[in-house]
Amino acid sequence: MTKICKVLLVEDQMDIRELLREIFASEGFRFVVVSNGQAMRHALTSEPEIDVVVIDVLLPGGVDGLMLAEEVCERGLPVILVTGDHQQIEKLDTAGHRYLLKPFRISAFIKMIDDVLTETQNRCERKKPQTEICESPI
Repeated sequence: MTKICKVLLVEDQMDIRELLREIFASEGFRFVVVSNGQAMRHALTSEPEIDVVVIDVLLPGGVDGLMLAEEVCERGLPVILVTGDHQQIEKLDTAGHRYLLKPFRISAFIKMIDDVLTETQNRCERKKPQTEICESPI
């Protein structure tokens, strides 16, 4: 039996966290959203069902997303890096993780998550969002 995918998002910008929270919910993913590396480590320990981790490259506090990505890989989980700093491309290419440059298309982002899950052979699916049926009072 397949399980519902769970995404861990590490993003320091509140507006982007909120946008991605809405997207994950509408796409049927279960998710945890945190703002820094310390919270990411806690989530990885307390949320054993995480299937993929999405990490912003530029985070405050001295630990960047590239270092966090290595920690995640040591746990055997796939990583997707995201950044709005296009000067990071060389570092991203060297790191060997999948990445997206902001701004990105939501469809490309969701496809990349699906592709990573397929490649790592995580057997999970997304819930189909429930649609409300409104009946006319006529």
